[in-house]
Amino acid sequence: GDGLVAAHIIARPHVEVEPVLVPSGADRRS
Repeated sequence: GDGLVAAHIIARPHVEVEPVLVPSGADRRS
């Protein structure tokens, strides 16, 4: 269970960071 908890905690911030990086990358490409 420890691995699942760690993965869940890591997954949450990752999902929050991705939306920020995606628009930023698209902005730079444009």
